[in-house]
This record gives sequence, structure tokens and C-alpha cells, in this order.
Amino acid sequence: MIFLHGHVHCDAHPGNIKIRSKNGKPEIVLLDHGFYCTSGEKFRKQFCELWYSLMSINYAETERIAKEMGIGEYFRYLPLLFTLRTINSTKSMGGKLTEEEKEYLHSETEINLDKVGMLLQRLPTDMVFIFKAIHMVGIHNLRAGGTSRKRLVSFTNYACQGIAQDASIFYLWWLKAKLWLRLFVFEHCFWLFDNMFGFKRFESNFNL
Repeated sequence: MIFLHGHVHCDAHPGNIKIRSKNGKPEIVLLDHGFYCTSGEKFRKQFCELWYSLMSINYAETERIAKEMGIGEYFRYLPLLFTLRTINSTKSMGGKLTEEEKEYLHSETEINLDKVGMLLQRLPTDMVFIFKAIHMVGIHNLRAGGTSRKRLVSFTNYACQGIAQDASIFYLWWLKAKLWLRLFVFEHCFWLFDNMFGFKRFESNFNL
């Protein structure tokens, strides 16, 4: 819904999910559309590109897109919001926060109530809805025995499709190949990733 159609259902808890049979195949039906929005085409594409940049650890692109969306310097918190990693993290996709990351976040100069409040003011309304929807899916995924990595991979596959929606299948393959190359090098040869693509580290004492 989010990446391909721009529809966001933010309250998909078990009471609002129905499974029915249609033509002999199971079909998921979402009920109660009181907490729901439909994004414009421009925002849908921007979010797909933002997600792709986060997953490919391309924070220069993340910063560019975030500033276009009015988020400004608070883009540094987007990896934490959507992928549960700090912007300086070198851990694998879907991994838990390390003690070093927790210490980094607990630093009063990195994150505090004022900065969280400013971030929420800067986030587009549609992105707040998406944030809630994505984490609702994350809860269901964990309860069903899934992993954070598989969930993030699934979202990223849809983001690639959303970016390449009006392009050829070859462009979609190129997007996925480029993504997995960056991820493989990042997770297995970080020093090579740093030399090939650069990895900018952000100080924790920024003031906005």
C-alpha cells in the first residue's frame, strides 16, 4: 500500500484484520479506515527514494531528500525511526542497538525532548502516519516469528518497485543489484565501503 499506491492504514491491529477466501485464495481485508491517509504521487516517490537511501546507507542522499521534504538537519534521526540504527551505526541490517549506540543516544547533546519535539514538527503528516503503520507491521512480524531483517528487506523490495514503477524491469534489477552490493560491502568489508562510497560520521553535539 505505502510504497506502490500511497495508501496508509495506521491501525492494522488484529481486530482490524480479516482473512477471507476469494476464488479459493486467502485475501487480507483491512477494516476501520478512521486512521488512514492517501499520499500524493510526489510524496510517495520521495518516500520510496528516502527508504532506499536509508537501506543502502547513502546518508548524503538521505539528507538531500529529507531537506526537500522539509525535515532539515533532523534527517539524522530517520535511520533510528525507520531502521532502528543510529546514523553512525556500522551494524548489520536488522541488528539490535549496541551498547555504544545506546550510550550515543543517551547523550543529552544528541537527543532530548526539545529535539524530538522539533523532529515531530518537521516530519510531514503522511510520514508520521507511515511511521506508525510500519511499526505496527513490525509488531505483527515479530509475533509471527519473523525477523527485523526480513521485514526491512520486504519493505525495501517494494520501495525499489515504487521507484521503478514507470521504468523498465532492467532499472528495477539495477536498483536491487546496487542496493545489495552496497549492503554486502558495508556489512562484510566496512573499510572497503568507506573507501568506495564514504561514510560520514556525525557528531553528537549538534544544536539546532
